[in-house]
Amino acid sequence: MKMLHRKLAPVALVCSFVLLTHSAVRAAAPPADDVVLVLNATDVMVGFGDGYMGWDETLTRAQAVKIIIAAMGYEDRARESVTIYPRFPDAGRDHWAFRFISLACEFGIVKGFPDGTFKPEKHVTRAEYLVMLARMYHVLGGISTNGSGSLSLEPQWMAEEVTKVPDLLSVLQPRQGESFDADILRAEAATLIYGLMDKFGLIYDLTGIVVEVRPNEIVLMPRGSSERIVIGLSSDTKCVQGTQQVSISNNIAGKGAHIILGRGGVCALLRID
Repeated sequence: MKMLHRKLAPVALVCSFVLLTHSAVRAAAPPADDVVLVLNATDVMVGFGDGYMGWDETLTRAQAVKIIIAAMGYEDRARESVTIYPRFPDAGRDHWAFRFISLACEFGIVKGFPDGTFKPEKHVTRAEYLVMLARMYHVLGGISTNGSGSLSLEPQWMAEEVTKVPDLLSVLQPRQGESFDADILRAEAATLIYGLMDKFGLIYDLTGIVVEVRPNEIVLMPRGSSERIVIGLSSDTKCVQGTQQVSISNNIAGKGAHIILGRGGVCALLRID
């Protein structure tokens, strides 16, 4: 499968992100810390503005669409969008997810309902979210298979799309006969989108070797290049090794590094091999 960089070709659309309503349900184990850091650094899942991530809460259709568009690398393009014709009366220009929804519809990732509405606050089931991810996979150029043999999943309409996406199945690791009718929780949604981003190479902007650590910057030799580049660090830059957060010091010089750049080209997250 072709690996893609997370910054994709321009497509006009999107909208400002506002924080979403809480809807607590059953408890769920949070994703691993390194997964949370990556999703936060890439603006895919940033929580509710007060440090609360709501991992055991359900996901709305509007939230799911925002997560997927951000994971594809289109959030900035969406913010810069100018004019889009409203598709749905309940997801017009005044809705925070208006442009995310429009773009996702344009890609064929989601559709409206027969009554002409989008129902942006409707809870998303595990099956619905998986189908959105399967369609995201195809938009990014992923190659389908004929299905996963005798693997039986419920509901059938979901299985027809999901079992044709091998990378999604490898992240999901479903059990034979498993049903996906229940509402998805934010914790599972985070783990699945991270896994698919990783499969597609949508996470890191730069990969190479840390040559030197200086005050407020590091020197990196990118993979496949002999040119050294200097990358700024901020007080918010996070560094992880394995699943642990570590300090940025001379101890990381000479090690392999994977970097997510934030706004202004400053390092937002640094993963050390």
